[in-house]
Amino acid sequence: MKINRIYYEDYDFLNKKASEGRNAIHDYPAMFHYMLVSDLLKIYGENCNVVYDPFCGSGVTIVESLKQGKTAIGTDINPLALLISKVRASNIEHEHLEKIISLFRCNLLKLKLDIPKHCCPIKSRINTTG
Repeated sequence: MKINRIYYEDYDFLNKKASEGRNAIHDYPAMFHYMLVSDLLKIYGENCNVVYDPFCGSGVTIVESLKQGKTAIGTDINPLALLISKVRASNIEHEHLEKIISLFRCNLLKLKLDIPKHCCPIKSRINTTG
């Protein structure tokens, strides 16, 4: 394995939000910045096809591994962490999501609830591309 020296300046995320794209689904505590995880996987996981994260937390390592074409396995003792990481790592086609939202809206209308069309936090927070 090659060892690269990592410099502080290389990882200045002051102007980069950790909670964007799939990482905006939930503000999980002690979450690694996705850019750091991505770079570390590129440097130290260059020749590996499988990444195992025994404390996967919110799934940042799982998602970044999948984005790099690796097989990712994650475990955690916290059931909420497992749910969050499963949601983050799941791909939902935009059309399928629109159908689910439409069905949900129709069911709410049957209950005589007035839900505006623009009021759907799920639609605005899930990014299916990254």
